[in-house]
Amino acid sequence: MRTAYYFVVELRRALFYRPSETRRAFDALYTAAEDPWRYGAEPTAAAHHPVALRLLDRHLPPGSTAFEVGCGEGVFTSLLSSRCEVVIASDVSTVALDRLRRRDLANVKPMVWDARTTPPGGSFDVVVCMDVLSYVHRPASQRSTARNIARLVAPGGLLLVSEKNQDELVESAWWARLLRRGARNVAGNLHRIDRELERVAEDTGGDHLTVVYRRGDQT
Repeated sequence: MRTAYYFVVELRRALFYRPSETRRAFDALYTAAEDPWRYGAEPTAAAHHPVALRLLDRHLPPGSTAFEVGCGEGVFTSLLSSRCEVVIASDVSTVALDRLRRRDLANVKPMVWDARTTPPGGSFDVVVCMDVLSYVHRPASQRSTARNIARLVAPGGLLLVSEKNQDELVESAWWARLLRRGARNVAGNLHRIDRELERVAEDTGGDHLTVVYRRGDQT
């Protein structure tokens, strides 16, 4: 019965997903409270951040350029900026980006970008996308969003994707792959969407699945 319940919930989300309301919804979320994800109040909420940094430290060369998708108020951005020469930090919410600017990070350039739209020009040594794709509830739209994000990765560059694990009944359900639900389907199989991506590392720490992909070197 619980599996059927989750299926109905996720199917309704896919059917009634309204992309046009995304920016308004996230602006409202950040306007209602600072740190809406409670990274400061609940240490476990950001437990996947050190996991992501550990994976990046193994594979990311010094002096790299980075693009962060869904940076929010810049909690992870500040950690990423200490490891990269330049970080383009994008989010759909202008309220969140205003708070990022208050951090006054010299090598961080905020950018308003909805990842469902055409990606900005340029390519980067590392692209970071944490807790973003699972908010795109329509399967076809999530796949096209993932392709947009992957296009930002330079040849030989890295893509780090992290998504929160859902209930095991969702993660293992037959319908989860069709609806692109569960961390395994959202974060764990981007190499099936972009064949030039190769999985090089993964970690399940901090209640998230975090995966690092490398784009094939085309030179």
